[in-house]
Amino acid sequence: MLTKARILPEPEDIETLPTDAELLVFSGFTSGELNQFISLLHKRGVKIPLKCVETAQNKKWSLRKLYDELSKEHEQLNKG
Repeated sequence: MLTKARILPEPEDIETLPTDAELLVFSGFTSGELNQFISLLHKRGVKIPLKCVETAQNKKWSLRKLYDELSKEHEQLNKG
């Protein structure tokens, strides 16, 4: 049986984010599970532009730093 854990950030970390901030962090998913989940999001019309897989480096970051890094990356990837 596969169990996913959800870790919540500190309240003060959340308070530093923009009120409309949305991001999705995947942890403990196999490649197949991740692809299936993202496919389901697309089929359901769920749009969360800031997504990442937890890594040894980014799991040490504050939620604010993660949000800022994902925002920069998203902006760079979508520059026209």
